[in-house]
Amino acid sequence: MRILPSAYRDRTQHFVNLNAHRPGQAASRVGDVWRIDEEIYDYFLEILPPLDWRGSSFLISEALAGDIHSAYFECDGSLYSGFVRRPAAHKQISEMCAFVRDGPRPDTQEKG
Repeated sequence: MRILPSAYRDRTQHFVNLNAHRPGQAASRVGDVWRIDEEIYDYFLEILPPLDWRGSSFLISEALAGDIHSAYFECDGSLYSGFVRRPAAHKQISEMCAFVRDGPRPDTQEKG
């Protein structure tokens, strides 16, 4: 897993994180995770019908490739996005939550 640059209060960074892959290399994105804000979370909740919605976590119904989807979820009061595989998406979301809680923090300063 990797923590990517925070997109908290930075919608442009969110799209950079979403699109930071080369064609045919989508599988390498599984486990990438980054912090987002409520505006980004709400936007993606409303843009397409959510897939596998459980509690505060959901997947975007349009896959990045194959069974790889972008996920949006809450962890310890903060919102995050990342890439997961179906059908193990919610297990992976739990693992990403533990990772961001306990893992390295390359972007300790929030924007704005």
